[in-house]
Amino acid sequence: MVTLTEIAKITGFSVNTVSLALRDSPRISQKTRKQIQEMAGKMKYRPNRLARQFCLQRTNTVGLVVPAIEVAIFPGITAGVESILSSKDLSLILCVSHDDPEKEAKELELLMEMNVAGIIAAPAQENPNIDLMHEIIQRQIPLVMIDRFLPEVASYFVGTNDKYMAYSNIEYLIKLGHRNIGFLVGPRNTYTANERLIGYKEALEKYGIEYREDHLAGWGFYEEYGAQGIKELLRLQPVPTAIFCINDHVAIGAMKTLLRLGLKIPDQISITCFFEGISVVNELLSTPMTGVQQPSYLLGKIAAEILLDLINKVKTPKIEKIIVPSKFVYGSSCKELHSPQL
Repeated sequence: MVTLTEIAKITGFSVNTVSLALRDSPRISQKTRKQIQEMAGKMKYRPNRLARQFCLQRTNTVGLVVPAIEVAIFPGITAGVESILSSKDLSLILCVSHDDPEKEAKELELLMEMNVAGIIAAPAQENPNIDLMHEIIQRQIPLVMIDRFLPEVASYFVGTNDKYMAYSNIEYLIKLGHRNIGFLVGPRNTYTANERLIGYKEALEKYGIEYREDHLAGWGFYEEYGAQGIKELLRLQPVPTAIFCINDHVAIGAMKTLLRLGLKIPDQISITCFFEGISVVNELLSTPMTGVQQPSYLLGKIAAEILLDLINKVKTPKIEKIIVPSKFVYGSSCKELHSPQL
């Protein structure tokens, strides 16, 4: 890390003057403050808040950055991470970016300033802070990516077999007789959404079913995207007989809309999705959900274990994907197709 001494050497001022200038002290002239602050910015200096308070080089805290806590997979991941850290007397700082790159940047900068022992991150879905991720690694702060993969960042990644399980979902629907299958897809340029879209396309191709762009709708991870997306799919002619949803929150939005419109699941339309656990979705259905159950708690545990190995230098930073298998759950939200359409 860049130190006050290094800034002092470059600028020609004393360490005390540099320290006062970086704290914007009125004891230092505005001209000198500006000169020192500009050089500190060029050198990417970050004040070490906790080190200043406790004279420590590394804290006993770990940062976890997630895009949302209302998306069911992330509370499970958080619980899994915490279960490992607590057993090692490490504290967890939870940061929620709300998929906002600017907010994510502030959280990552704060964690660096706090000199945390390590960071686990599920990056923002659009315009993730790749440069900051590189800086974290350059500062030798252990970093593990979870759920969302960034190939540009040299770190371990822990995720699920998204492409294969999406393929399995669509293949299951096809074997039930469905050939007109809509997809409430996730955001563009997001690793998770892209992998599941590839699986969707490959299943259609294998069974000789035409891939159609107009069968994609939603383009988000949250409930409102499911509600809006299902309305778009219902306007198609013919209407899809089955809907595949990117996650359980999108499925909830779609199902609420279908039920308000008086359409019965699965009698009139089949629906399936990725979900962290079946309990959330089953609140809306009298029959269990069919789909992919993701092992969120296990993902968190494995990511925390890898981070501990990096902290203890048992492992060295590198790009490596750790894929944790998901489970296909056969419920009753999908029906064998006898009639051609709604």
